Amino acid sequence: FYKDKIEIVGEASNGEEVVEKAFTLQPDIILMDIQMPKTNGIDASKEIKKHLKEVNIIILTAYSQFEYAKEGIKIGVKDYLLKPVSNSELQECIDNILQVIAKRREKREKELGIKNKIEKLRYLLEEEIILQIINGKDYEGIEKNLNLAGFDEKNVFGILVKCHEKDVLKLEEEYKNIKRNL
Repeated sequence: FYKDKIEIVGEASNGEEVVEKAFTLQPDIILMDIQMPKTNGIDASKEIKKHLKEVNIIILTAYSQFEYAKEGIKIGVKDYLLKPVSNSELQECIDNILQVIAKRREKREKELGIKNKIEKLRYLLEEEIILQIINGKDYEGIEKNLNLAGFDEKNVFGILVKCHEKDVLKLEEEYKNIKRNL
């Protein structure tokens, strides 16, 4: 059913192995039992969630003890399913997780796009700041652009600039044009 949506990337025979493989493979979803050799599912989940906060853990268990479910919720387990689990129940759980993952990835893509745009704008603002300094513009205009570029103008006591040769020639030409127009 999930042929094009998910892929099983690993299996483990005990709790320690689940933790090891989780760190190595960094999966989006982990299904595990409460009762496993070496480390139980709750302890394995705690260890995994310490380092992989966004992983979605589903606990499958034959134990309906409330303490297990309560502890699972406390550490951020996505779902706690009692065996025997019906296909529809497991499918609903995985569908919900896939929606969360899709929304998270979409949000990250938007944030990355915004970050890239900000970086491009920052570059243009940095150029503007340099030209304002060269042209002796008022401090308020420079301060405004420093803020827009993400600099804390109160802590900026010097700006170090490295120009590429062609950029230096371009700046010198712009400076000469400005001087001529004065």
